[in-house]
Amino acid sequence: MTDTRLKATKYIWTAFALSMLAIMGATFLTDSTIGAGHVVMTAIIAGACMIPTIVMWEKGAPMMMSDEQTARKSKRRANVDRLIDRLSDEERAALFDRLQDEAEEYRYSLSDDGELVNMRR
Repeated sequence: MTDTRLKATKYIWTAFALSMLAIMGATFLTDSTIGAGHVVMTAIIAGACMIPTIVMWEKGAPMMMSDEQTARKSKRRANVDRLIDRLSDEERAALFDRLQDEAEEYRYSLSDDGELVNMRR
């Protein structure tokens, strides 16, 4: 998990360094001075690099599942798979029909006047 964030951070800031080199190179090749436009562009690019880095390191951690959570989820999935494997063809068909009925029960749409309408009716 951390390794992925480190790689992403490296790519983000490598792109920042390359863009700064391009700005500096263009400035020196055209024999111009660094002006307000360069400063603004640098600030925008730096912000565009800082925001995803901060979000990834500060907010991204709770969204990612831990190894323990992944193991529990895999165990639950294996239990469900074993349960479904033990069902007969008729029981599977009944389960499929029931799941389809429940899914259709919650199909809603907005009417022309903005009212929420159950599409099953």
